[in-house]
Amino acid sequence: MPGQAIKQEQPIVTATITKILDQPRPIAEIREPPKPYKFGRPTKYTPQLCQDLIDFFSTPPYTEKEIPHYDTKTGQVAWTDTKRVPNDIPTLTAFCTKYQLGWGTVHNWIEPDDPTFCPDFLNAYTHARALRADFLVNGGWNNVCQANTFKFIAVNLTDMRDKQEVEHNVKDSIASLIQAASQEQHRKRVESVTKPALEAVKAKTATDCSFR
Repeated sequence: MPGQAIKQEQPIVTATITKILDQPRPIAEIREPPKPYKFGRPTKYTPQLCQDLIDFFSTPPYTEKEIPHYDTKTGQVAWTDTKRVPNDIPTLTAFCTKYQLGWGTVHNWIEPDDPTFCPDFLNAYTHARALRADFLVNGGWNNVCQANTFKFIAVNLTDMRDKQEVEHNVKDSIASLIQAASQEQHRKRVESVTKPALEAVKAKTATDCSFR
């Protein structure tokens, strides 16, 4: 009968509920606190840019180009000449243009006080500057550019300086120090002579005033 079927199922339902209630409750998972939100645009820096920067500054100072010379009668190449064509100087601005990076953004990567400072990129940039100095030295040695142009670029883009100019500045500095020392010595001599006379005048003036 329907009533008897219900009475038989009740113990099974009760046992199932009791089994569920007796199961241990799972411990709440420990969640990490949310990370603070970083404002501003995401940086474009990737570690690969360090190697890209070094490769970009590893440009040779010149490219050898063959120039053919033709025979006026036959129109064929009689002989060829090799000319050294100077390559463009690698700069940080040119690097930013090639990789579509903002110059200010890249400059912040090499500034230790900036929040986006990247030590690895600074090391790569230091290496790149050394490569650029080598680029200029080899270019000047191989007469790729004029001497005045080489000197101007080397002085402004590297730490190289003209030896004659440095010696001249040192001599001027030494001369200025000697002149300053001579003036100070002369002042002390004058003071040593005039100071006793001034003190005597002050003492005499004070004595004269006491008898009035």
